Amino acid sequence: MKYKINAFLVYDATEGSLKQDSDGKSDTQLTITANALLFFMIQNPGVITRDLVMQRVWDDNGLMSSNSNLNQYLSILRKAFRCYGIDNVIITVARGRLEIDPELVIEVI
Repeated sequence: MKYKINAFLVYDATEGSLKQDSDGKSDTQLTITANALLFFMIQNPGVITRDLVMQRVWDDNGLMSSNSNLNQYLSILRKAFRCYGIDNVIITVARGRLEIDPELVIEVI
């Protein structure tokens, strides 16, 4: 599944890549876990608890979840998106909950 983010960035969830141009070259290749986290967040818009994110992205896939792991991958995603001028792709909401930045325009392509 592919998404266009803010009308210029293509996120390919199958490949786990971010592409700014249309020639098919990957600008950024996400790790399997970073890709799973981003895909889960896009598929579940709105505010989500950290526990649910850890359960669905880590525990349900036979991996060991922890707040440290989640924080590490949030940092990785934020850094990757900063390269494209998008700050805080995933934001922290009160009481440690998370959501995709509601100001982002995300379209399925």
